[in-house]
Amino acid sequence: MEITEHMFSKIDMAYLRHDPTMAERCAGVTYDIGKSMIIRGEHSSAACWLQRSYEALPQPEIGRVGENRRELRFAVLLARVRANMFLQHEDGETVVSSLLDILEQEYGNRLPVILLNLDVISKSPSPDSQRYYAKLCHLVRTVPVTESSYEMITRYVHRLNKWSSELALDILKQLLVQRLVLHNDIFILEKCFVTFVWMQTALSELTAGLNSLSGLIEKLEESLRKPFSEEAAQASLILLWKKTNIAYERKEYDVAEKWCLLARHMMFVNAGNTNRTKLCRKMILCALGKMDASKARQLFDDMPEASRSESLTQYLLYKVALLDKDTQLAMECLETISKQGTGSEKYILACLAETRHIEDKYQEVIALRILLDILDKKSLDGIHLPALLRHTIRLLVSEVSSSDQSIQLEVIENTCNVFEIASAKAIEYRDQENASPFSISEMEWFSRNSYNLAVKYCTIWDTRPVLSLVNTSIKFLDMYPSNLSLKQLYAVTLRRLLCYFLGALLNMARARTESDAQTRADYYLDSRNYIQFFRDVFNCETKNLEVADRNDLLQKHRTLLAFDFEAAVRLRQWESLSEIIEESESFADDVLYGTFSDAMLCSEAPLENAARVLQQITTNIARHGEVRDTTKLSRWIRCQFQLSLDSNVEMAETVLEQAYVLARESHSRSEKGEHRDLHRPAISSSCYPEEELEWLSTTAFNRAVDFYTKPDDASCRRWAQKSLDLAGLMHDGGLLYKVLKDRFEGLRWQ
Repeated sequence: MEITEHMFSKIDMAYLRHDPTMAERCAGVTYDIGKSMIIRGEHSSAACWLQRSYEALPQPEIGRVGENRRELRFAVLLARVRANMFLQHEDGETVVSSLLDILEQEYGNRLPVILLNLDVISKSPSPDSQRYYAKLCHLVRTVPVTESSYEMITRYVHRLNKWSSELALDILKQLLVQRLVLHNDIFILEKCFVTFVWMQTALSELTAGLNSLSGLIEKLEESLRKPFSEEAAQASLILLWKKTNIAYERKEYDVAEKWCLLARHMMFVNAGNTNRTKLCRKMILCALGKMDASKARQLFDDMPEASRSESLTQYLLYKVALLDKDTQLAMECLETISKQGTGSEKYILACLAETRHIEDKYQEVIALRILLDILDKKSLDGIHLPALLRHTIRLLVSEVSSSDQSIQLEVIENTCNVFEIASAKAIEYRDQENASPFSISEMEWFSRNSYNLAVKYCTIWDTRPVLSLVNTSIKFLDMYPSNLSLKQLYAVTLRRLLCYFLGALLNMARARTESDAQTRADYYLDSRNYIQFFRDVFNCETKNLEVADRNDLLQKHRTLLAFDFEAAVRLRQWESLSEIIEESESFADDVLYGTFSDAMLCSEAPLENAARVLQQITTNIARHGEVRDTTKLSRWIRCQFQLSLDSNVEMAETVLEQAYVLARESHSRSEKGEHRDLHRPAISSSCYPEEELEWLSTTAFNRAVDFYTKPDDASCRRWAQKSLDLAGLMHDGGLLYKVLKDRFEGLRWQ
């Protein structure tokens, strides 16, 4: 540069004023030097060289200057402005301002002048946005519409937008309405419109831009008479959607709805049904936010059929149903979602969350039930099945006491179904190689709670669901591994026995109330099966039971034997009766035997079978000594005697002998008691009843007379003697004995 400066100093500037050609050449050279320095960022040197270029040019009237010289002058002025823009000296702004005045006077409508003005304004520490706006308006009105010019204008608009969004938006609106609509270049117009939408939706106020956008869209629709292209429509909807979301998240539902309505304008129809459906769903959410179920339903009805059946739409409709407390609609939504296939479980989970949020336990149960149906077909990642089942059961149990009878019955059925699903899934996992989520503690929970629930409601619910719970408990007990601790094994055995006991009782209860003969027989048979299961386990584990548990289970065993006897009688399984009586012999008392006898006497058993069973009962009673209720026993003997009298005379004779032994022993016990307590009456309540002795004695004597008339003298004498023996035990002063003896002696023997 020193050489350049030296060479320039040799030029005679006065000479140049007299030679315009040389002056122009010198100005061109110095211009090139200044321009290159601007490029290198040496603005001070550039300003110096450009000033030399400017001074070298002749200064005649502009109109007399040649075109080349005029363009060079224009270039030099532009370059001087750009060089001085970056100088920080005091006169910099003044120089730039004076140069701009010259440019505007001489070249005012030319694009570089306008752009330079915009650049100068933007370089100011406090840019004048109004002046910038005015220059930009001038640019919009004058610049030819091309893609490059549009990109250029957009850059300046973005700069203005930093200072005043309102002015920047107005520039874009002018460009759209005054230039691009007439230019018929849809591509540029759509790009400009998307930019306009972006700037409007970027405004901080939620409602800002709504009216402006709406008005502009109406004007464009009127001018274009066709919707935006798919690309432009989708780009615009993305921006409008963001604004909608901001309003929705701030719970400004009315504002969000207005943005949605704007986005649903027919100018955006090419965005596709998916986007329009998305907007409609957002409007439904806004209606839900305002608790306006009616508006939400109307929006749903306005949707295309295909969109209405989508899972997300059905989920929103489910929320509407919950708001309206429309149980039927809620169930329909859940059913529709469950049929959607892959991914439907996510929406069921969302519905489930909604029910929990509003604490609608009934709907939560329904949602859980459908979710469990889905889980029955496939597993879901992130869901621990036993935990879900346990939660469902707890929820159902809390709803069991519902005052609505129909709901209560449904809840009971669902409770049993969930327990059944749990046992079925546990069995399914057990048969697979994969690790089962049903640990011992999980199975213990299901087994224990199903049994406890059955016990709690066995007298309240119908027996069918209670039996289902009992069976579920047993199924889980059957799935326990073999390597349990002694304590765990003991608990399993105890609960198994209790389940069998309850199952037998429930089946007996159903059998007694069942009107259909075949069904009744099935219940009796099921009861006998439960009793047999109890019998097998109890007999095997008796020695291992603690004393308290053993005594309790022994009492339950007595009860079950009574039921077993009754069931066998009803099933006409006569061969089982003797086995049951024999099984009970070691611990039975006259109460249990009384139950056996009553069941037998109330049956339609053949006389021979009935007599044989009663004979076995009385034999066992006599064999084991003291009887607590002699009166009741005497009646059984009368029945037994009466039955065998017509079917088996030998058995009847044996009954008389048993009656005599029992009567004699009861009298003996009574007399001993009288000696111990003189205040007791002469005839104790434990004595064999007088009327029964009298009946047996007279009936036996009459049969002796029958043998006499046959004649069968041996049988007659034997029966007569038994009759007299019984009469001799009566406390009538020997009156009956004397009468019978006299009659017997009055018989004539051959």
